[in-house]
Amino acid sequence: MSSDALRRYYRLHAPIYDATRWAFLFGRTRLIQLLSRAFAGVAYAGVAPKQILDLGCGTGKNLCALANAFPQAQITGVDLSPAMLAQAGRNLVRKLDPAARARISLRNTDIAQMPTLQYDLIVCSYMLSMTGSQLPELLQKLRSLLTPTGRLAIVDFDSTWAQWFARWMSVNHVRMDGTLAACLKTFSHTELHEQHSGLGLWRWLIWIGR
Repeated sequence: MSSDALRRYYRLHAPIYDATRWAFLFGRTRLIQLLSRAFAGVAYAGVAPKQILDLGCGTGKNLCALANAFPQAQITGVDLSPAMLAQAGRNLVRKLDPAARARISLRNTDIAQMPTLQYDLIVCSYMLSMTGSQLPELLQKLRSLLTPTGRLAIVDFDSTWAQWFARWMSVNHVRMDGTLAACLKTFSHTELHEQHSGLGLWRWLIWIGR
């Protein structure tokens, strides 16, 4: 999906995004719960992330959850859509206190143009399946942005058995052919949860790894 196409798409969808996506963007709350538990556990040495990147932060749902789960972290939300970031800004004001909001910065940019900072945690929620042929390159970029002990956390669509549904999702710039899961095999994971939608129409995954 090109940057221009994405901006046009979300210019229309930003106002209704939160009211409609709950019906099929499953696992977002669960991902933050798993991360909160994992970083408090032995495997992560009980060290909470200090620098967090939410890539494709959209309307800020994950930003709010991350701010609450990791109260000492500095959080950067990145999105290519100015309309989605504007909605995120409104949601942050509505849902977080000033101290929590002060720890969050919003950036309207492409990840390729970001400073080469190092993050303890990078979260990608339902955006990697929209990157098309750029997915392998983007995953390598994310690898370079992680600290040596940093984690990549993903919740996203994986695949569907229904060709008509795959075609419909492709109209919405989403790829559902198992490519994401295949690409993630180049990383080592600490958690992998693969689940089906309520009617079994598609499979989605939660993946946390390095």
